Amino acid sequence: MADSRPLRFLSVISELELLSFPKITPKKEFVINSFIGDMHIINLNEEVKREKKRLRK
Repeated sequence: MADSRPLRFLSVISELELLSFPKITPKKEFVINSFIGDMHIINLNEEVKREKKRLRK
C-alpha cells in the first residue's frame, strides 16, 4: 500500500537552526527531532547556495 502522506522538505540550514536553540529541553529536542524525522532534508549544493544569495539581495 502506498504512503498517502504528502512529501515534506526541510533545508539543512533550517534543521541546524531548529536544533541550535539555546537551553533546549530534552522534551522539545525530542519533538523537533520527531518533526525533522518526517522530512526529506535538502542539503546544500551550488544551486541552493546561488538561490540563497539571490534571495538575500
